[in-house]
Parts: sequence; C-alpha cells; structure tokens
Amino acid sequence: MASEHLEQIWSPFRHELTRDHVGLWILIRAVKDAEPDATARDVRGVTMEVLRYALEQGDAIAGHFDGKTYAFVPWEGSADDVIARAEHAWDALGREPNIGEVLALMPPQPDD
Repeated sequence: MASEHLEQIWSPFRHELTRDHVGLWILIRAVKDAEPDATARDVRGVTMEVLRYALEQGDAIAGHFDGKTYAFVPWEGSADDVIARAEHAWDALGREPNIGEVLALMPPQPDD
C-alpha cells in the first residue's frame, strides 16, 4: 500500500497521542472511514499496515494496560513482532477488536 495512503489514515493520530493513547479499535474505525467498501479481511490488513507504519515511523509504541494497575506495559520486539502479537490476539478474539482490546499505542518515551 502506498505510504501516502497510510500517512493519510495515520496522521490525525499523531496529535491524539499528545493527549491520550490510541487503541487498535480506533485505527480500525479510521480504516473503515477511509475505505468504506473494504471487506473485513481488507480492513484487518490495512489496519496492520497502518500499525506497522506508525511503529516504523517511530511515532508510537505498542503495548497494553495492566489489568490491576492500569499502567501502560510496552510490548518488546520489532514491528514484525508487534504485528504478529496483535494478529494472534485478534484471532483469539474471534471478532473485530473493540475498545480496550488487543493493544494500545502511546508516544515513544525519551529512552525508547
């Protein structure tokens, strides 16, 4: 997919990350808005491409919120590792992720 299209989908979230985390579910919604005729499979594929784009650009780190402390726990590994983990978690759900499910994105920390 052309990086211009990925940038168009991702760019609004750069500002959002200055205020809040970005959940996978909202990326899915942005992909659906950008590609209203996309199949569920295509939405998932493009969502993973947008996620990879954000990670490789250094705009975000992926992780999850601890269920007890609510602290953000970054996921270790490369963009490929994050994508594989996200796809596995999506598969385990058996449906499209909703608010708070699978992963969240946060801005990189200065020592990342």
